Amino acid sequence: MSAVMYSIMVIFNKKCKHIIGLENSVLQLIISFLTVTVFILIKSGFALQISSNDWVWILTLDLFNTGIGCYFYFSSINNLPVQTVAICGYLEPLSAVIFSGYSLPKISHTLKCSVQS
Repeated sequence: MSAVMYSIMVIFNKKCKHIIGLENSVLQLIISFLTVTVFILIKSGFALQISSNDWVWILTLDLFNTGIGCYFYFSSINNLPVQTVAICGYLEPLSAVIFSGYSLPKISHTLKCSVQS
């Protein structure tokens, strides 16, 4: 489902020339939020338990990491060739795994141990 939604997002971004920059990022985040909300409601219903301390971290990731990243990505997507957009799309998950290995060494060590056993 992730690959299908990502390809739909890239296709619509290439077709919508009149929506650019911050407006595009905001629309992408809202549509992504609604899609994930529907998916979660279908899979687990309303049984979501998030503590009040976790909301600070969730909003920080959403506003700074996702918001700024989406702004840069979607504001430049119309100026890039399709091949470059595709390569960036494939490098993004790879960089997430590499950066998490450096920033979360205990978790990556646990994953290595579970894979080896």
